Amino acid sequence: MKANDAYDNANIFILADHGDRLYGSSDHEQNPLCMIKVAHASEDFKISDVRLSFESLPNMFVDALGNELHPEKY
Repeated sequence: MKANDAYDNANIFILADHGDRLYGSSDHEQNPLCMIKVAHASEDFKISDVRLSFESLPNMFVDALGNELHPEKY
């Protein structure tokens, strides 16, 4: 992507299909790997302890398309 000058303008989403699941938990959160690079980002990837589920992803995608992420609200 960098060789084709597409990287800086791209939103990139890397997702695992599942994560750690606490069997017996009633919330059914699996905490999957989710890496997002928004277009024109100048920062390196950061690690967050925010718990998320697959239900969180649509809102994250919408925010990323606006070139902003607000992990505290997921």
